Amino acid sequence: MEAQSVDLNTIHVGEEGKDLCIVHGLFGAGSNWKRIAGYFTPDYRVTLPDLRNHGDSPHTEEMDYRSMSGDLLACLDSRDADQIAMVGHSMGGKVAADFALRYPDRVRALVVVDIALKQYPPMHEHILDAMSRLPVGSLEKRTDGDTYLAETIDSKPVRAFLLQNLVRADEGFRWRLNLETLRRQYDIISSFPLDDHAAHQRRNEVPALFLSAEKSPYLKESDRPGVLELFPNARFETIEGAGHWVHAEKTEEFVEMVRSFLAEC
Repeated sequence: MEAQSVDLNTIHVGEEGKDLCIVHGLFGAGSNWKRIAGYFTPDYRVTLPDLRNHGDSPHTEEMDYRSMSGDLLACLDSRDADQIAMVGHSMGGKVAADFALRYPDRVRALVVVDIALKQYPPMHEHILDAMSRLPVGSLEKRTDGDTYLAETIDSKPVRAFLLQNLVRADEGFRWRLNLETLRRQYDIISSFPLDDHAAHQRRNEVPALFLSAEKSPYLKESDRPGVLELFPNARFETIEGAGHWVHAEKTEEFVEMVRSFLAEC
């Protein structure tokens, strides 16, 4: 049974050209990709959704790939977007791949950025713990949040990324993210629904690009056979000198590689 879709908060960049949907990763939001989207206009009209439990989209109990793909389908239907180029980063890459497998007639090209289609071990529990412990209601300014998070999260860029989700409330601040659901459903988020996409049942021969970052452990050469089981026409490229946030660290290389690939499709 299909889960009930929710009405995703969405940013639209550009009103002309082919349809492109960019899907953010865990703890992110569509607004994180607005600058990147600008590089693709006027050739594309770009849809930047906030996934459920992220950004300004609704909070829900469910947080699985079937549900997130269903949300995207409703979002893109409302945009009259049919033959879509899908780009997804990290968790958003899994969502984009899942969408392509569930709705193959809607996707003309797929770009998955620095994620494999597999179960990952716990990697974000310390982040979820730190965010949950943050006394958001008593904070006076955002920099106070950074001071708290610095006790357990060493990376200042990571803290800055997370704190984009901290918004002012009637008293202090609040998280836009639904931390309770993210914590409860973390094992599902870390996985990929391979049982739904067994190779003999669901394969998609859409042109696909799987982009890895040289300094990131997320997408390895050993992950490629699993990708090819589901996307036999996938190709693999690596952006040198980049970490997991490859689009922010190596923007020009990232945009050029994605644009060149989409131009072939």
